[in-house]
Amino acid sequence: MAELAQHRWLFIRGLGREARHWGELPSLWQQHFPRSTVECIDLPGNGTLWQHRSPTQITSLIEWLHDRYSHLVPITLLGLSLGGMVAYHWMQKYPQDIRAIIMINSSLAPFNHRWQRLRPGALKNLLQALKHSGYEREALIFDLTCANQEQREQTLIQWHLWQQQCPVSRTNLIRQLLLANSCKADSQPPKRPTLLVSGSQDRLVDPVSSDCLARQWLVPVIQHPQAGHDLPHDVPEWLISQVKQWLQSDLKRN
Repeated sequence: MAELAQHRWLFIRGLGREARHWGELPSLWQQHFPRSTVECIDLPGNGTLWQHRSPTQITSLIEWLHDRYSHLVPITLLGLSLGGMVAYHWMQKYPQDIRAIIMINSSLAPFNHRWQRLRPGALKNLLQALKHSGYEREALIFDLTCANQEQREQTLIQWHLWQQQCPVSRTNLIRQLLLANSCKADSQPPKRPTLLVSGSQDRLVDPVSSDCLARQWLVPVIQHPQAGHDLPHDVPEWLISQVKQWLQSDLKRN
């Protein structure tokens, strides 16, 4: 296993989010891992690729990612929610591409029940978000995913601007929901080192989901007691410290 500083990181966001939604995390990450490379990517339908059609089948998305980023391998993946599901499937399909993955507040059938993968109370807010656009949509998403309410208004103004610049369509949001629902774990354990991270105040995905995956795969899981779904927004420094500790302990043994 290569030294910590030599990792090539790809950050993958979740439903309807883009590279800029990582906020300050990439710059903080670069400070803590100064010799590493960090690239925040957009999935089709989001961000710079907002005019593309979001895939509804994980196999086609993984082929797209493999073709697009194979020149960077081996890669270490940091995936949030749907991004974590994508990271898992990429690792299982092309383990030679991947050094390790970190899945944040993610879930996979059949090990997670439907009501764990999407909390019943969150469905109403998601449906409302689909009905709205602009500031109203972003406010609904913020309140569903972020437990840290500091600078809420400032953040929403920024998110609204990004949505105006790269508007994610309702159709693509629905297609991404279908994609997430179709993501299922295979019968094999993770083919590369895997860390699971969750927030106990997640209103979108039950943090029990990460615990279930950890028991099934016999991999480490770490939970923050106050953070919500969007851990990079709520506790970026804490997230970095946990990943650094894991890399220094688990990966050095490989």
